[in-house]
Amino acid sequence: MPRIRKTGAVYPIRHEQRKTLKDGTVKTYVNWQAKVDGRWVSAKTYKECDRKIAEALKEKTEWGMGVDRATRLGEYAERWFELKRRDLKPKSINNYASLISVHLCKYANEKLGEVTASAVQRMIANMRNLDGTPCSYNRQLGFYNILNQIFKAAVADRLIPTSPVTSAARPKRRDTGLAGDRRTINGPVAVSADRRSGTQDRKAFTVEQMQDMLEASSDDLFLGARQWWRLLTGMRQGEILGATLDDLDLWRDKTLETPDSGEIWIGTYTVNWKLESLDKEHGCGEPGRDGRYPCGFKRPSSCPRYRWRVPDGYDMIHLCKGYALTPPKSARGKVVPIIPQLGTVVHRYLEATENIIPNPYNLIFRTREGMPLAALDDRASFRDLMRRAGIPDYENRYGHECRNSVVSLLFHMKVDPGIIQRIVGHSSIAMSEHYRTVPVEDLMRGMETISDGLGLKQIEWKA
Repeated sequence: MPRIRKTGAVYPIRHEQRKTLKDGTVKTYVNWQAKVDGRWVSAKTYKECDRKIAEALKEKTEWGMGVDRATRLGEYAERWFELKRRDLKPKSINNYASLISVHLCKYANEKLGEVTASAVQRMIANMRNLDGTPCSYNRQLGFYNILNQIFKAAVADRLIPTSPVTSAARPKRRDTGLAGDRRTINGPVAVSADRRSGTQDRKAFTVEQMQDMLEASSDDLFLGARQWWRLLTGMRQGEILGATLDDLDLWRDKTLETPDSGEIWIGTYTVNWKLESLDKEHGCGEPGRDGRYPCGFKRPSSCPRYRWRVPDGYDMIHLCKGYALTPPKSARGKVVPIIPQLGTVVHRYLEATENIIPNPYNLIFRTREGMPLAALDDRASFRDLMRRAGIPDYENRYGHECRNSVVSLLFHMKVDPGIIQRIVGHSSIAMSEHYRTVPVEDLMRGMETISDGLGLKQIEWKA
């Protein structure tokens, strides 16, 4: 790079580019450019180029590097996601892709080095759903995490000196307020989660409600066995629908049998899989300008060289259509005890369905045609059970609340927190506590100890 003799200062050099126009004439374009710390700066005039050189040298002195003024946020995010997706789980891939395509694309033309901390705050604060409503807290948090990762990667690539994503941009949960929708939980009135924030109260069914659902589901062995399993194990929906016979161990316990009880079966289930619906993507190449892929098909499932949208080396067993067995959320090998009442019901269910309902995929729970159960169908089945059991506000309750209910009941029965953690597969005791719902009666008994501690019964009012 030309430099002024003795001083070593970088100065602009003239650059000419000739272009032949359609009429055959040749036009010459002149600009000025210079290379500073491995990056080119250019301008139409000598003075403007000299100013950019001074600015680049100042950045190098201040930050130890120059700031990339060419790379745009959209193109860098695309390259970053292409690598990131190889380490993400299928659902996370879809979430990342959705956040990038819906929210980041609005700022795709922003230059990476010119995005400021206040601009990041505005990006997150102004997030809107496709229908124009404000995005939920969880979606805002997901977008914040993506921006944080993208700009950290840009710093590591020496495109920018520092990340504009600060803790001030991290979204905050909104307080519901007393004006929100109110729902009855365990008797008293409680404030529901703010629907604008997208969060939900972690609720648990009462003992009476669980008893009512167990009773209501006992009239149909084929459908009821799955609901008993849900209510008496606290397993996640995907783990229930992906439960396999290979991981079930049932045995008859004659020591528990009485002349009137009949056979009693107990056992364990080892959680190694969950049922998941996976997406496919084209493997034939990139689409052309007209949006058509080389294979000629629009849908990825029709592509002869389709690929599953999963990370590299992902452990999965494809069953049929988009259904596959994939690793569970918690670590594999979690052992769930099958108590006698549940074990006996499951044994009866297996005997009744063994020769009547096909089972090509070795699943415990399946459709009457032997196919994997869809999550939406399972959710509808549980809501119908809640309706028949008389559960209030059943349209807004979920099967996952059975997990909260099991945790809360185990705590109520004074089971060791470490054992609870192992049973439900939480990463820590603190997470088990997070799922715990304490009935008002237990809170009252706890607070009544204040009366004994202060000797309130001995204090009499004088007036």
